[in-house]
Order: sequence, then C-alpha cells, then structure tokens
Amino acid sequence: MQELIEEVLKTRDVVIPSSQSKLFISHDIDTINGAWLQDGFALLKQKRIGTMMKVIFNEFLKAPAWFNMDQIISLNTEYGVRTTFFWLLSKGKGADGVMNADYSIQKLSTDVKGYEKHAATNGLHKASTRQTLKEEFALSEVILPYNRYHFLKYNYMQLIAEMEEAQLALDASFGFAEHYGFRTNFGLPFHPFNPETQSATSFLEVPLNLMDGTFHKYMKLEQKKIAEMAISFIDSHKENCVLSLLWHNTYFTDHKYRGFLEEYVKIMSFIKENNFQTVTPDELVNSYA
Repeated sequence: MQELIEEVLKTRDVVIPSSQSKLFISHDIDTINGAWLQDGFALLKQKRIGTMMKVIFNEFLKAPAWFNMDQIISLNTEYGVRTTFFWLLSKGKGADGVMNADYSIQKLSTDVKGYEKHAATNGLHKASTRQTLKEEFALSEVILPYNRYHFLKYNYMQLIAEMEEAQLALDASFGFAEHYGFRTNFGLPFHPFNPETQSATSFLEVPLNLMDGTFHKYMKLEQKKIAEMAISFIDSHKENCVLSLLWHNTYFTDHKYRGFLEEYVKIMSFIKENNFQTVTPDELVNSYA
C-alpha cells in the first residue's frame, strides 16, 4: 500500500500539456416527410398561407423541406465543419410506441451514399425495435459502424454484449436528453468497461454534450439565448475535450422551428472564428484506439 501511495504522490505535480478542444458535429435524421404537416400547421398558425401551400406542394413533388441534407452539408462546409448523419433504418411505430423513421433508407441509398463525396459520414440511428444492432446494420450497405440510439433510448449494461457483437466502432449516445453537459464528468471519448469480460470494450464512446431539443423542449430556453448558452459551454471547456453537438435536420427550416437555424449559424461562426477543429467518427476511433 505504501508503494502505491508513493507512486500516486509522484504524479501530483505532473503537468499535462493542454490542447484546444475539438468538436464532433452530428445530425440525427428522425423524420423527412413530416414537414408538410408540422411545418404546414406552424405556418397556418403564423398566417403564412402562401408558404404553407409551397411546403405542401413540395411534398407532393417528392421534395420535402426536411430532406435537407444538401443544405446542411453546404452550410457546414462554409464554416469548415465536417458532417455526420445518423439514419433510422426501421420505419413506423416501434417498441414502447416510439415512432421511428417516416422514410425508407433503401429508397434513399443513392443519395445517402452520395453524401460521402462531400466528406459526410453516415452512421446508424438505432431504432426503437426488437432488432439487434447487428440486424439493423445489415439492412443497409451505406451505413458505417457508428451509432446513436434513437431518443438516446438504451440501457448500456443490458446492451453492451449486443454492441460488441455488432462490431460497433463508435457509439455517440451517452448523454442527457434533459440537460446539456457531461454525463460522465469527463470531457473525452473513452472505451467503456465491460463487467462481463472485465476489460475495456472494443468500441469507443463519444458522449453527447449539446442538443437542440435539450434547449428547446426540455429546458424551454428562450430561442434567441440557445447559441449563447452553447457557446458559453464550449468556451468554458475550450481545452482538452471533445465536445459533441447534435442538431436535427428539422431545426434547419424556418417554419415550425423558426429561428433555430440562426442559432446554429451563430455556433458555427464561433467555431470557425476560434479555429476549433471538427472531427469525424473515423478520426475519433483512430485517435482513441
């Protein structure tokens, strides 16, 4: 015991070199075809009838407003931000009544594959179903072994064996839906401990810190203050962290979620002006092997 104490004491004055934090920016694609109803109803309440008719008309033209991945990629590229999409592969109502995708990844596979040409990464948004991770990954050839659970709905201890069996490379689910911040009180990705094997997992966990829905739906923060709070968090942890930000594709339209695009742009502007590097799942896996 004395030897252990002496070893710990030797590390007290060790100075760890600081480095600028990195940002992991991602977009969960929960819905694509809901814009005509949800945006349409919001526009009706706003008495923007002309715009409402345009949104509905575009739906019939197979150009729904929330099928806006090209817009997201273009905007992110403008600010030097790398893009990661998490896609639902199962449609309809799933386990516990949770609504999964309203789109078919198989019908969109050409588009999804094409996003890779713009350096976008396509991962799995594990649906609320009784299918395993491995079974869901088998549904599409364009999805890489990166995952975030839909609604952050999962029990890590119950699913750790399933996550290992799927040969998952990275999971990005470990965070609070109700509040922003560090669920682990730790600012870097890590390999979780597997109590069954008494060893670290093969997959990397990248905790979620900031989410549009957290500020909007749970904290009910005034919309124009969202960027300010997110930027304050990033600025307060500008060294030795990997900070994860989730902004859904639905929050990029100016109808139901009016004003949220401007908040996102403010955050991206801060990232660019302060020369923060954004990282991809592949880079994270290689950096924390």
